[in-house]
Amino acid sequence: MDTKRYIFFDCMETLIDMYELPGESEYALWAYQGSGVEHFWDNPGQFIEQFDKVHRMLKQKVPVHKEYDIEERFNLVIQERLNNKNIKEYKEIIIKLVANYWQKYKSMCYVSQEVVDTLGFLAEKNQMAIISNFIVKDGVEELLKINGLEKFFDIVVTSANEGWRKPHPYLYSKALSEAGATAAETIYIGDDYVNDYITPSRLGFKAFLYDRKNNYIHVKNRFTSMSSLKKIIPTISSIIF
Repeated sequence: MDTKRYIFFDCMETLIDMYELPGESEYALWAYQGSGVEHFWDNPGQFIEQFDKVHRMLKQKVPVHKEYDIEERFNLVIQERLNNKNIKEYKEIIIKLVANYWQKYKSMCYVSQEVVDTLGFLAEKNQMAIISNFIVKDGVEELLKINGLEKFFDIVVTSANEGWRKPHPYLYSKALSEAGATAAETIYIGDDYVNDYITPSRLGFKAFLYDRKNNYIHVKNRFTSMSSLKKIIPTISSIIF
């Protein structure tokens, strides 16, 4: 009987896609429009401006790659606007913004049959885990369940839950610790050049870049369709295990 081995996957835009990839302004509007708390801002533009300001500030904040979940981000958005309100009102506004944002986000997600078929094939001889940057706590777990992928993964490590974003090494080491595996015996797959290929490779993983748009033709270990993993993974597994 073959020994089970681990494959680590990125989640969004690797396994779970979106009907339309939003920009930062669209993300802000998902939270704002229809939330029931729009009246706390003069107009949508003001909310977007404050949301973008917080986003830029957090990207420059030390320590590098520290994660701030969606509730923390909205709290910063409303601090200046509502600095004379009590904490109860703060919390109520945040709850409504988060709920509105998350409902719209989930409605935009889908999983292709190609992904389902490929994961089913790989799960026969491999254990699988997720390492994902995500700003909603337990959000990836919920998306996996909604889209029928939960059964394929026994480990899910996300930036919102752990407080650090890829490419910070903590997320990778956390997943390895939970798996009881080493990087050298683990395959890593994702669509982001830095987070899912360069960094995992430097950490010792056997990394493969999901390059569906052929943007990285110089990368040796890349693939352009999920179904191709049915041939790639067995071949690589026979070498490293």
